[in-house]
Amino acid sequence: MQWQGEWGYWRDVEGWQGTLDEVQDGAGTKTWWVAEDDLGRGPFRWRVYRSQGGRLLATSEQFYLPQRNGETVRVELSLTP
Repeated sequence: MQWQGEWGYWRDVEGWQGTLDEVQDGAGTKTWWVAEDDLGRGPFRWRVYRSQGGRLLATSEQFYLPQRNGETVRVELSLTP
């Protein structure tokens, strides 16, 4: 996960990196919890790599974190050509 700073540079979000939580029928999922102080912040984007330190496979469109507690933001990203 990366966030975009005020000068337009993308930076890695410490602690929001890792492997998928599960893969079912070729679809992977990853769930992150958001601190109340971070609600509504952004923009963010996902970057998916083949392996740690490996080749970049895909980058998501930018998105913002949920506005309220209990709200979910779903970001879909295809790894197929």
